[in-house]
Amino acid sequence: MNSRSYLLLASVTVILGSIIIVLAALLATSGRDNVASSQTGSTSSPQAGATPPPLVQRFPEYGQLVAQGKAIFDKAGCPSCHAAGGVGSDTAPALAGHNRRQVISQLLNPLGAMPPFIPSKLSRQDAELVALYVENLGGAGGAHIHPAYQYEPDPIPHLSMAIVALAYNNQLDALHHIRDIIQLSDPTPELIQELNSIQVDIEASRFVKAQFNMQSLMVMLAPQEARTALTKLYSTLALDAMQNGAISAASYLDNLLTQIGGQNGDADTIREAVNLLDEGQYDQAYQKLELIQH
Repeated sequence: MNSRSYLLLASVTVILGSIIIVLAALLATSGRDNVASSQTGSTSSPQAGATPPPLVQRFPEYGQLVAQGKAIFDKAGCPSCHAAGGVGSDTAPALAGHNRRQVISQLLNPLGAMPPFIPSKLSRQDAELVALYVENLGGAGGAHIHPAYQYEPDPIPHLSMAIVALAYNNQLDALHHIRDIIQLSDPTPELIQELNSIQVDIEASRFVKAQFNMQSLMVMLAPQEARTALTKLYSTLALDAMQNGAISAASYLDNLLTQIGGQNGDADTIREAVNLLDEGQYDQAYQKLELIQH
């Protein structure tokens, strides 16, 4: 295992270890409460349907991790675009409604207009903590658009972000992007029909079908822009998969090659990365994909 892998493994282990401690505390507390109740004969219980307090309030260890994430969020300059507390501004959307995996991917391999962070300014462990903080911001499911945010009417970025949302199992966020296109971008009746069909698939958890149809729709709407967006999108997903030790990196790249064919200048680089992955040369494949990113 190379040094990059050791560092990534150590960083993830720190975060996961802390969360496991919190969960262990949760189970222990629950057990003690049950024993106390049986010994005292108490029949008191939370009101049916009541929402339990957030983990950040119930467990100091978890709250400390979230607080660390907020401190890194502030120090890294995130509020300069997303405002204090990630509520959004006139230049960047609000952050509530994004899950941890989405945030980590966006921080380390950003899509859209967001600039990349250099590793010395934001490490993988930092990204894990910031993601934990963002995931605890709460808010209505997937409603990220700040009232003053200058909405982008182009459907291509929203279709891209919906594909990413489904890759990280965030159904609400994917629906948010599809509904924004329908409501705010003045689509044609034909496009509305396609988007409604995609929305039905997402609501039914047919994520793979929805992703495929969104890719096809992107290429139909704007072939060159779509190929550029899909290259960035799937190389980002592949990089994130490699950083997490997932075996799905090659499948993301194979899917990308199917979409862009030989009509993209990055196709040869992507094929080389796929071959390197097949040969187990992960560092070299990673470097090839980074060339596409930058």
